[in-house]
Amino acid sequence: MSGAASIRRRVARSVCAVVLIGAFCGAARAGRFEDGLAAAKLQRYAEAAAIWQPLARKGNVEAQYSLAVLYRSGRGVAKDPRRALQWLERAARAGHVKAQYDLARWYERGWGVKADPDAARQWFERAAAQGHEAARAHLAEQAAGSPRVRAVGGRDAEERAARAVDDGAIDGLRAALAAGADPNARDPGGRTLLMRAAAGDRQAVLKALLAAGADPKLRDAYGDTALTLAARNGHSASVRALLAGGAPVDGRDRIDQTPLMIAAYKGHAATVAVLLRAGADPNAADAEGRRARSLAADAGHAALARKIRDAGGKSSRAASAAAARDAKWLEQRSAAARAQEVGPPLVLAAGRGREPIVRSLLAQRADVDVRDEEGFTALARAAWHGHAAIVGLLLDAGARVDLAPRDGRGPLARAAQAGHADVVRVLAARNGPLDAADADGSTPLMLAAQAGHESALNALLKAGADRERVDRDGMTALAFAARAGHTASVRALLEAGADASRADRDGNPPACWAQASARRAALEEILGRGVSPETRCADGVTLLGRAAAAGDADMVAALLERGAEPDAASANGNAPLLLAADRGHADVVQLLLDRGAVPDARGYRGNTALLLASQHGHADVVRLLLERGARASLRNADHRTAAELAARGRHDAVTALLDGGAK
Repeated sequence: MSGAASIRRRVARSVCAVVLIGAFCGAARAGRFEDGLAAAKLQRYAEAAAIWQPLARKGNVEAQYSLAVLYRSGRGVAKDPRRALQWLERAARAGHVKAQYDLARWYERGWGVKADPDAARQWFERAAAQGHEAARAHLAEQAAGSPRVRAVGGRDAEERAARAVDDGAIDGLRAALAAGADPNARDPGGRTLLMRAAAGDRQAVLKALLAAGADPKLRDAYGDTALTLAARNGHSASVRALLAGGAPVDGRDRIDQTPLMIAAYKGHAATVAVLLRAGADPNAADAEGRRARSLAADAGHAALARKIRDAGGKSSRAASAAAARDAKWLEQRSAAARAQEVGPPLVLAAGRGREPIVRSLLAQRADVDVRDEEGFTALARAAWHGHAAIVGLLLDAGARVDLAPRDGRGPLARAAQAGHADVVRVLAARNGPLDAADADGSTPLMLAAQAGHESALNALLKAGADRERVDRDGMTALAFAARAGHTASVRALLEAGADASRADRDGNPPACWAQASARRAALEEILGRGVSPETRCADGVTLLGRAAAAGDADMVAALLERGAEPDAASANGNAPLLLAADRGHADVVQLLLDRGAVPDARGYRGNTALLLASQHGHADVVRLLLERGARASLRNADHRTAAELAARGRHDAVTALLDGGAK
């Protein structure tokens, strides 16, 4: 090796040692799961999901558990309780104690599965056997006759509260709280209603939750509070409200950063100003000795760093000392250690937001389009992580906007997927391919719609992105937004002229996906564009029938208000009343009867609502139907009466009702 080449390699390793402070030069050795965890802590959930998917398939239980949390909450991926349950069960059966405890809670409360007390207790016992304190406490309370599940309110009220928070529906939230919803209720990922309101900048519902007793000091599974979520997203008004509600201005997250550090790194000047006025300490340091001023400067926010300096903020000398020590340590290692597999320094530095290093490497004529082992260029990494200043530097240096890693998602798609609207605007203005499809056929607009990034989506629409492009399954951006229940994105696409009736390859139009998401507001946006409430989905069931089968009383009420026919039968002949009765949804049955549904309407194989409810032992539904005049003497195609079906199933309470009439 020539002397010049040796010097170049030592320089490259020294740069990598500096970057190592950001904890990604050794990513190949540290393990990819930690990369995903780091992304999740920065609320880059789509990035975390992309990292964890292949690990989970290979049996990594931490990745399996983490994916379950994402699919349950809909962070970074389309909300999918079924897939969440699959990953949670795999992790639990592999011995992951948190997964065992969470799975127990799912079975106990009926989250995504039919409530099963026996299965719940089995998983609580498995978790307790591994020392899980909450599981032990739960079993002890059960033994003492003090169940943890509240008798008032419960899951239905809390799910209504969560929907109201996500939709910004203050009246709906107040109704759910009045019905007994706990203002501090958590989802399986530990996120409270207040955290959801803070992350979405739902200021009215946030203030209502605080007034109802929501605790701003609670943390989710990633160590975030409502204040850190609001600060990370730059929601300065929500930050102000949380501080007024008692949130600690210098509270620390799991990586020991304060809200001021988080907002400074993200470049949210207005939020930084609010925090400083509230007394945030500009010289607080995280676990690596970094302070807000240096975090802002390292991320390319020079003007913000100066403002923090003017407020008394000092630079992070400890970080500089650590960089020197790491560089010296790396240089002293053996040739084998120095040859460890790491990505090109430019790609690493760009992804981590190290603008000074990027400038230095570009000045040394580094290859601006060099790729790492996954096919990422520096521009793709910087765009994915939202480093707008570095994106500008790379573009000025001639970086190509059309180069993509192996999954086909280039810089613009990465920025859209992560919701970095400022980067989207920069790339679109520099001829970034607006409608380039990835390996699944998804365009940047679809990715932004799927993740609910309204600002990025609007930036793409303004730049001229094709709103009617479809992926391999025939899904449009509107279908993705509707499936995920992102009402604001649905509205933005419809206002831009998206076709509200265009069905996917299976025959499901966007209205069917909105109904499946259980987001009334999203469905009403679509129905408000002239889509019929009688729309049928690919399975031949009407929107009302699907909502009735799901037990979604709120959605049923919305469809009935828009004129949906209560007796419109599905392809197999079952009307909404039969679908609701079959599954025991008494509140939906009552709604349908109140709107004129025929109590004795016949369905598949001659069944009536009363016959189906009796067969499955739904006593509340049977009582209601009898009160409304349903005839117990009718027989189905198998010549069975309601009483005979109840007796076969040993549903004694139903048999008593049928023998004695409604009481």
